[in-house]
Amino acid sequence: RLLPQDGGEDHEDSNVNLKRNAMMEFLQLKNGAGSVSQGEGIINVLSIGDSPVEQEATQEVVAIATALRDQPGVCKTVKLMADPSLKQLSDELEALLQHLPALASFSEAVELVAETPEDLRVQLTRRASEAPVKVPENLS
Repeated sequence: RLLPQDGGEDHEDSNVNLKRNAMMEFLQLKNGAGSVSQGEGIINVLSIGDSPVEQEATQEVVAIATALRDQPGVCKTVKLMADPSLKQLSDELEALLQHLPALASFSEAVELVAETPEDLRVQLTRRASEAPVKVPENLS
């Protein structure tokens, strides 16, 4: 649960900490007792939300996992509009649905911030065109 936003920067930091800890537990980087686990493999995280809290927490989690695992991590964040109308939210989700496979397969960090649904669509289209095309192994 996030703290009220009218408390200033301290509350935002607390919200980031809460979100980061929940993400770490979900990604099994933190056990129920609160100790940090090293884990295995490369971490590749895609976070979609309407608050900078999700973006910052995701970036922190990937940085922690990268340091723990001594392997590069990939952090992809998409910040949607805050308080969109139903039509704007629908347009944002439609754009995400169309570009999600390319975004998920991108092997480099991505940070998108949408001011409008059209802005999101443009950013997603541009990034998707940069994503590497995967050739099936039997064709290479």
